[in-house]
Amino acid sequence: MPTAFTRRDFLKAAAAAGTLAAAPHVYAAGSDVLRVGLVGCGGRGTDAAAEAL
Repeated sequence: MPTAFTRRDFLKAAAAAGTLAAAPHVYAAGSDVLRVGLVGCGGRGTDAAAEAL
């Protein structure tokens, strides 16, 4: 009897799928546009990001 698909197994599979889906974009040609994404940076992180850019 197969074991249940746990939450941890789901997260591992989702991370692997996301990595494979993003892989073609890693080797794409360069451009002059800088793209930055911030997730959960909060107040101090927002100020630090503004200073960095």
